[in-house]
Amino acid sequence: MPASSRPIVYGTPVVPNPVPSTPARSQKRKTRSFTSTKDSHGIANTTTPYRVSSGQRNKEGAGNASTSSRLGTSSKSTSDAAHAASLATPLAVPDPPKQLEMDEFLEAEMQGAIFCDPKFVDNFLSPSDASKLDRILSSAESDLDGVVPTGPVGREKDIYVPLCRTLNIIKRAVDEESGRGGQPPAFVDAHLLDIGSHFTDIAGIQPDLLWYDGPARHWETVRMPVEVKLKTTYLKAGMKQLTRYARAVFAHQLHRRHLYGMVVCQWDATIVRFDRSGILYSEPMDVRLEDFRRAFAELMMLDDEGAGFDTAFTTRFRDDGRLEYYVDLPEGAFAGHEDAFAEAETDAAGPSTSPAGPSRRSTSRVRQTRRLKVVRVLCHRKTIRGRATTVLRVRPVLRRGRSVPSDITDKKYPNTRSKTKQRRNSDRGEEVLGTRDFVLKLMWRDPNKRAEGEVMERMVGVYGVGQYMWHSDVYKACSLPNCTRSVGGSCGGCLDRTPDRGRVKVSPNMMDLNIAIPEAKDDEEPQYEEIGTDNLVDAYDQRASRTYCRLLMSTVGSPLCSADNVHDLLRAILDAILGYWKLLNMGLLHRDISDGNVLLLKEPHKYRKRLWQESPAPPSHADPELIQSELLLQEELRRLGDPIGILNDFDLFALHGPMGASFFGEPGPAAQNRDSEEEWDSVEPESKRRKIDPGRVVSPSDSSDRDQVKPMKRKDSTRTGISKADKGVNRNIDFRTGTPSFMSTRIIKLGVGVPYEHHFTDDLESFFWLILWCVVEHVDEDGIEPTQMARDTLHQLDRQSLRDIGVGKGELLSQCLSKGRKFKKTLHQCGNSWAKDPAVAHILVELGAFFLDLFSSESFMECNPSEVFPNIVNIVKEGLALK
Repeated sequence: MPASSRPIVYGTPVVPNPVPSTPARSQKRKTRSFTSTKDSHGIANTTTPYRVSSGQRNKEGAGNASTSSRLGTSSKSTSDAAHAASLATPLAVPDPPKQLEMDEFLEAEMQGAIFCDPKFVDNFLSPSDASKLDRILSSAESDLDGVVPTGPVGREKDIYVPLCRTLNIIKRAVDEESGRGGQPPAFVDAHLLDIGSHFTDIAGIQPDLLWYDGPARHWETVRMPVEVKLKTTYLKAGMKQLTRYARAVFAHQLHRRHLYGMVVCQWDATIVRFDRSGILYSEPMDVRLEDFRRAFAELMMLDDEGAGFDTAFTTRFRDDGRLEYYVDLPEGAFAGHEDAFAEAETDAAGPSTSPAGPSRRSTSRVRQTRRLKVVRVLCHRKTIRGRATTVLRVRPVLRRGRSVPSDITDKKYPNTRSKTKQRRNSDRGEEVLGTRDFVLKLMWRDPNKRAEGEVMERMVGVYGVGQYMWHSDVYKACSLPNCTRSVGGSCGGCLDRTPDRGRVKVSPNMMDLNIAIPEAKDDEEPQYEEIGTDNLVDAYDQRASRTYCRLLMSTVGSPLCSADNVHDLLRAILDAILGYWKLLNMGLLHRDISDGNVLLLKEPHKYRKRLWQESPAPPSHADPELIQSELLLQEELRRLGDPIGILNDFDLFALHGPMGASFFGEPGPAAQNRDSEEEWDSVEPESKRRKIDPGRVVSPSDSSDRDQVKPMKRKDSTRTGISKADKGVNRNIDFRTGTPSFMSTRIIKLGVGVPYEHHFTDDLESFFWLILWCVVEHVDEDGIEPTQMARDTLHQLDRQSLRDIGVGKGELLSQCLSKGRKFKKTLHQCGNSWAKDPAVAHILVELGAFFLDLFSSESFMECNPSEVFPNIVNIVKEGLALK
């Protein structure tokens, strides 16, 4: 099962348990143990990654995403603050995942996504200057003579030295021809080296050869890994281990788009490309022959963009040897927010240049840009394949100079730096940062679906919703002479997307990575299962493409758990409920209400517009029930100021009703986008718990427009989007969307393969579970350990089995009967001040009884928003009035 991922979670990063030190070299040569999971958990039979959604806290989540929620998984954040301090261990966080579990994730993630490209070299490595390549090969030819033995060798370690010399000779020739002579050897024998890592599950894995792009021996600086095997029949084992290293690189490098690696079996080299659609690899080439030397020289000639880096980012080393990131965004992305750069010096804007030492940037079109510093990593998924969502808190660079720690903040205003400090830093030649932060979200979207930015763009000024600034697909340097980007058009030649090669092949024995990797022993030659992989046939499964995109937001939220008091927590959630009410009236369902998607605004936000103060008339084509609902909402909002809570992350949205059909300004029925095969081909493991989505174990995690669902039952109720399962695809699909801990009881009790219509009351019930989770997991400032009841209650919502979660939720809801006496006792026994607060008890008991009655009588389909929302809002307001 691939790792599950948490969604956008804004706030203070989590630092998990310290990374254990690597055992002494005399104790082990490599961490390469663990048996195949071929028959475990039913995972081997899945054909695609088991997709995960937002906020799940489980071992899979722990292995997949570094996030900033303190209820997040046991993964280490790559933010500056996360490396500097550790937080208290949160509730309901499992032990860090072991390598065996990581192998399970990789096996399921890459199932059916491994292809051989017979034209790999032509498609990816073909040089623009053939004469330059000829000069490089001619220069290296004499040095390569006799380096590699003409015959086979009998031990794996006998391959390391001649192979490393061969790669470095070719690399040195490329550098000299490019004017970069005098560089130290790029590739090093790494099989005995300790490689720095942020993550417990990655610490200890050791490739045979590595190319570091910097002085630090850390996964942050790895440019290319190489795996060596003694026999050609060990290619599959080598591919699995190389995939481990690829995962480590993607997990540590925020700006990595794709990665090249290599598996060398005896003297046959296979070049491998890892990207967000899976694995593409070349046919084997003999290291001693001209074809390999030419292909490898072409690989070494790639610039940063060709090698897989996002060249909008630049990096430099801090004094402690760690990387820090800067990103250049188009000046137009900050329209209406220019005052954030008001004090910027002229060199802080303009064409991007890299201060990062040996960087080799591509020559893309020059555009006016603004530079921002990444001051915190809010979410970074560690998976290779899928959406690979990364969320960054960024701050304008007003003056470039010597770096200052990004977690140094003004004590009174913790998210800004004081003017005095700015002037003092300016006097010392240090960089000066602005006083306003933004949120930058990076992801690889399904090109057949609406971009999240298109949804959020229509929500500017909506109460209780994250505020959009700008979004765009990413464009790279274009190779087409008639590129239309310069006139504002789109161009397939420069759109940054994973290739969907149509003429790829597969080996029946290399369609997965399900192979045992026995533990290596110092004095024994590694032995692996011998598998033939040269029987290539045409691939019939399509390799789904993904498009790289960016989304910029002005609202910088914090986790709900960071609220100063329970009153602010409840206020923030009420604001998000009101925001959801507005979205429903606009024709949209969220379908993933969770602790990661409802955020707290701890500082006043500068709204460009406040639609809730304008009270616009509902569109004439709106449903009469929604018109009434909108009028009631406007009356409610008219008495409010700015929200302190927001609803965020619309990856799983769905449209409903007439308003949904016109949400994007399109006449007639809403055109529903179809999900790619990756989103659908999934089977729920029996004993592993999933978060349904990042884009990644059963799942519909990327199921934004899967179905047009209706918020209420109507005579003309139809579903314009039909799932692939409904069209006869014989797969066991889980149609449920959301995060299991917060799913409605009705949905989570549905079995795998059961189609359903997602109702707006399902999302409203999710707010009930959100309040319960937040108050039970709270730890008071006195530091008293959580009670057993608190742990048991959270465990009921966070089990491995979705069936067990459904049973636990049913038991908790039943406690709300009889005026909630039993439920109030449960809350009181949780022990903390939030759980024992009378406002919380009133809100949860009333909401719990409401939803229990609603779904027990199966009357929810007859409900309409103008009846339900006022009841829900009044319950919360009554509770707040008790404060």
